[in-house]
Parts: sequence; C-alpha cells; structure tokens
Amino acid sequence: MRSTIDDFGTISLTAKGVSQQGVVDNGPAIYKSALLENIDGASAAWGAKLIWLLLAIVCAVGALFMIVSATNTDHDDQSTMLTMAVMGGLVAYIFYVLYQRSKMCVLSVFAGQLTITDRVNAVGLDPALDFIGALERAQEARGSVDP
Repeated sequence: MRSTIDDFGTISLTAKGVSQQGVVDNGPAIYKSALLENIDGASAAWGAKLIWLLLAIVCAVGALFMIVSATNTDHDDQSTMLTMAVMGGLVAYIFYVLYQRSKMCVLSVFAGQLTITDRVNAVGLDPALDFIGALERAQEARGSVDP
C-alpha cells in the first residue's frame, strides 16, 4: 500500500514517485506516474479572471448610485430605484462569486517527455509551492538512501 506524502488535486506524491489518477477537464480517465529519480522539475502558476471582479465593482457602484439617487427622489420613483439597487447588488455578488471561482493554481511536474498537470481553486500559489517543497524533500530523502 502506498502512503501519500502530499496531494494537489488529482496529483499524489508518495515516497517512490508522483502519480495522477482521475478525470481531468471533464475528459477521459487518466493515469500518469513518474518515479522520483526521473522527475526533472515542477512549475506553479496562478491566475484569475479579473473581468468578473471588474464587473462586480461596476455593478456595486451602480447599486450605490441608485441608493443615493433614491434618497433624492419622490416616493413613487424611490421604491423602483431601491429595487434596482438591490438587483444591482445581487448581480455584483454573483460576479464576485464568479471571480472567486475563477482563481486557479496550476501545478505541473515534468519527468522527461511526461508532464503531469492539474489545477485547483486556490487563493494563491501556496498549495502548489507546498507540493513542490514536499517533492524536493522526498527527492532529497530518496537520494540519501540510494547508494
């Protein structure tokens, strides 16, 4: 039985190597594996779709403008403007949630011609950097055991 040292999405690190098992990008099931001594390197990247954040800010500002305008109008228009402000706030919240969901950390492990890649929803690079650190420690530990 393999004991897992660290995980990153569908990528697992064991004392002997790195493997990936699962369904990637709603495609077919895959299995990839590389022994620690064959791993050449790893890379990490992070990104988010800032358009969702920009749209959230625009909608929130529009909702605030409607609230301020509603205080300066008569009673009939006031309820309509407040309703529009609530709807604008709701749309801003939806765009903000979409922005949060678009934050992705991508990890790639390279072993010769083989590339093992996965992405997870994360705030920054920390999950990938933790995995890379564990990978380097496992390689160092493996190197000290081998003759």
